[in-house]
Amino acid sequence: MAKSYINISLDDEKATQIAEVIGNKTCKQILQSLSEENATESELSEKLKLPLNTIGYNIKKLTEAGFIEQDSHWWSIRGKKVPVYRVANKSIIISPKKSFVSKIKPFVPVFIVTGLASFGIWIYDSIHSAKEIIPIVSDRVYEASPAMSAGVATTGAKAGELAANLPSPSIFASIPTWQLFLAGAWLALLIFILINWRKI
Repeated sequence: MAKSYINISLDDEKATQIAEVIGNKTCKQILQSLSEENATESELSEKLKLPLNTIGYNIKKLTEAGFIEQDSHWWSIRGKKVPVYRVANKSIIISPKKSFVSKIKPFVPVFIVTGLASFGIWIYDSIHSAKEIIPIVSDRVYEASPAMSAGVATTGAKAGELAANLPSPSIFASIPTWQLFLAGAWLALLIFILINWRKI
């Protein structure tokens, strides 16, 4: 869907073009005529009693400034494509150039909310870890029989083999959940800002 507006900074070259068009008598006559009905350059030249090259020059300026656009076209007897122009149905907004701070300001609440959410996750993890019950081993020492000792040794060897065959833990396994969440949320937000920087 096409935008219904054109947002231009005061430092933009297009702002100068718009100022020239607004102060140009011929451009204003063309705009007035096209606001009544769509027309080709030849039709405008005939209606406004102006040379065709003058109409063409000003049509180009109006198109570049965004005031008019090509509506359709038709073919002349000689097989030449003749464009039909109309007034662009768009609002032109001229505003001062936004500073870095003003561009980032709308996203500050999002940074704060994700930070608070990360803090909530950290509290939840802390409470959950505190509730874990560690089994208490009795201080009573039993003398193990040779058969029991051999069984324990065999079991320990098998456990060692199993541990050796297990895949090594991921690098992210040692990073707390809240840190992963915060890093992911802020990274996604920064990517979004960079992609849409010119539109902000």
